[in-house]
Amino acid sequence: MEKVLPLRFMWDPPMEGLYLRTAMMFKLEQYRNDPVRRCYNHAATTYSTNQNMDPTRIKHVVHCVNHSSSIYIEENEHLSVLTPLCTPEAGSSYMPMCYKFFCKNSCPSGMNRRPTELVFTLESSGGKVLGRRKLLIRICSCPKRDKKKEERELVPENPPNNHLTKRNSKHPMHSGKKMSCDIYKIELNIIGKENYLAVLKYAYDIMAGQAMKTGQYELFKPYMDDILHNVP
Repeated sequence: MEKVLPLRFMWDPPMEGLYLRTAMMFKLEQYRNDPVRRCYNHAATTYSTNQNMDPTRIKHVVHCVNHSSSIYIEENEHLSVLTPLCTPEAGSSYMPMCYKFFCKNSCPSGMNRRPTELVFTLESSGGKVLGRRKLLIRICSCPKRDKKKEERELVPENPPNNHLTKRNSKHPMHSGKKMSCDIYKIELNIIGKENYLAVLKYAYDIMAGQAMKTGQYELFKPYMDDILHNVP
């Protein structure tokens, strides 16, 4: 967070009068229409970073920091940064862009741990879309720690047999334990749309994980689809 991400952009032919629109969006389809904004704490006027910040930029998670001509736009609650593109300098084939992020994916009142991506759109002066690219992104306090955690999750665990034997002898009650297939119907009153969607996502992810582990996709699919139908 608040670290600079340098990127290089190339377009062909390198004509003038084009714009680059940068928008941060949720990757999952069920959250696609929700705007990505800074959380309440990071968007507060008392937050130190906001003291000298243009008020029109405070809501924005992503800022372009090396082009003062960038325009910060809010349209239907969705935020984006529009930057006029110049032809690359002599001897160069790209235009450098530097971005800085002012909120974390883990903030509960903001992105709330939902996967995000940067969407770059090449537009004409009239707003016509000429091209689009996406970049998965996550803002966190310790990228190295999160990177190692994700790598561990991708590698299947295969501990030595002696470890398995020792563990099973210590906890015999878990040996051969079968997954419950009982169906439970609950009704909950949840305050806030983001909290409601988070509960649905958690339930969906749990069943999706069990379906993958057991291979019983047909068993879980109707109930996972039912969750998706309840997403507003």
